[in-house]
Amino acid sequence: MQGTITKYFTDRGFGFIRPADSRSDFFHKSAMTGGTVPAVDMVMEFVEEMGSNDRIRAVNVRPI
Repeated sequence: MQGTITKYFTDRGFGFIRPADSRSDFFHKSAMTGGTVPAVDMVMEFVEEMGSNDRIRAVNVRPI
């Protein structure tokens, strides 16, 4: 999937990606590949998975 980072909290290490279908997916900086520093408005590619809290999250997050 592809989406845009809409929020990123550097001090807490997580943020949200908005995919084309307008949902918002949570991601943690540990889901980032390649050492990229996340920033708002970056276009990313990612995979969705169900987290342990039964919420969808983005994993294998990388810039396009």
